[in-house]
Amino acid sequence: MRFATFSAWLLLVLPALAHAQAQPTRVCNPKKTDCGCERNWGCWELVYTTKGTLLGFQGSSLHVSGGGHDRFDAAGLTVYATEHYGTHRNLTGHFLTYGALGGGSASTEGQLRAALDFGFRSSLTATSGFFLRSGPSGMLLGNQRLQLSLFQPLESRLGYQLLDGDRLFELGVTFGPVLVGRYDAEESRRNLNGSSQLRSYAALRFARVRFEISTATIRATGSAPSSALSLARGGLCWYPRPLAVCGEALYVTGAGTVHGAALAPPHPTMHAFYSGLSVGLTP
Repeated sequence: MRFATFSAWLLLVLPALAHAQAQPTRVCNPKKTDCGCERNWGCWELVYTTKGTLLGFQGSSLHVSGGGHDRFDAAGLTVYATEHYGTHRNLTGHFLTYGALGGGSASTEGQLRAALDFGFRSSLTATSGFFLRSGPSGMLLGNQRLQLSLFQPLESRLGYQLLDGDRLFELGVTFGPVLVGRYDAEESRRNLNGSSQLRSYAALRFARVRFEISTATIRATGSAPSSALSLARGGLCWYPRPLAVCGEALYVTGAGTVHGAALAPPHPTMHAFYSGLSVGLTP
């Protein structure tokens, strides 16, 4: 177990250390024809040094309630995160990589989030239009109190985007099947395999500030109970470079099954509120 934890920590931190040693990328004006970085997709190879990347430490808190439980936990983690939106002519894409590993009062804690989607954007103006993108997406959050996981082999995104240099406004919805997933809170268990997710989101970004918010509904009709799960997530980042400060919050609520009950298994509705504050370095 210790070796597996140490290996996972290395896989998370070594690429981030490489990012920390890298030289800052040049700042180019995307309106200029000689800007080969943003205009010609050269920045996509800089997954470890793209603007907004964070390498640092996170303090987190978790409150799980329902089914007779009401408990707070805290943890400290090493965190690495990077995300990029790009559009060249009518081709648009987005990638996200997020990893955190540490521990606290709820034992070992880890997080993984990733997304990679490409598609088409119309040309309402030179910098804006309606888009449709598709690609894989997944997330994992786990400790002794809460395990939440979702993997979507093909998630579709539909919405509106304005992208002009460091300025981004994107408003849209995502939808698609969940191939595998779980929602376990304390003794409550919920299998999300074969469910579907519908999510709405908004992202607003400037050179030194980023804000994102989303709400999602997961309909898992193939497992008991048949009620839906609800998720809400928000994040705010400030970049007084070379430092980055990011706060995030996640709320999940839904019913599960407690096995081994004397009579019919009860289906308590569990509530989980997770929050984190990260401080680190950014290019």
